[in-house]
This record gives sequence, structure tokens and C-alpha cells, in this order.
Amino acid sequence: AGGDAQAGGDAQAGGDAQAEFDKWDAFIRNHPEHIEAERAKRSSWALAQLGANRQALAELRSFVPPDLWATTLGGLKESLLRGIDLTAADRGSTAEQGAVDGLGGLGGGGG
Repeated sequence: AGGDAQAGGDAQAGGDAQAEFDKWDAFIRNHPEHIEAERAKRSSWALAQLGANRQALAELRSFVPPDLWATTLGGLKESLLRGIDLTAADRGSTAEQGAVDGLGGLGGGGG
């Protein structure tokens, strides 16, 4: 039973330490200098990443047809096939062709 009492005491001490840590963490996080330093870090990071983020956005947008909401499933399949170079692969068993063929189940209506 002595070990249980010590374990309980250790748990209490751990809880007290956590409460003390949380108190000082909140104090630091809410300090105006810390808030300004964090804002400056975020701003600096965003500026440093601007070019890469724009490039990634442009690449991502290249996968989505600009007229997506007006495109039929058949039109979407055709645009996907135009964007995939199937000439270097065996068209009968390519993963790309299987992925495009699998689009027939999207939207429930076929295309």
C-alpha cells in the first residue's frame, strides 16, 4: 500500500507541475511581445513560401477543368484522357485508363 501512496503523491506532483506549466504557458502566449513575434514569423514564412505556393496552386488548378460545373461526365473523361499520355503504355492495362474508366461510377449517372 506504501507504493500506492507514493504513486498517488507522484500523480499529485505531476498534476501540480502541469498546472504550473499551463499557467506560465498561457502567460507567455498572451504576452504582447510573443504575439507580435509569432505574427512576424507567420508573415515571414508566408512571404518566403509565396512563390512555391503560387506554383503549387497553378499546378493544382491545371488538374481541374475551368468549366467543371458545366462539364458532363463524358466530357470530364475526355479531358482526363487528353491530359494523360497513354502512347508510351499498353492502353489495355494501364492504371491511368483504369482510373478514368472507374469514373463511370461517379455521380451515379454514368456519362
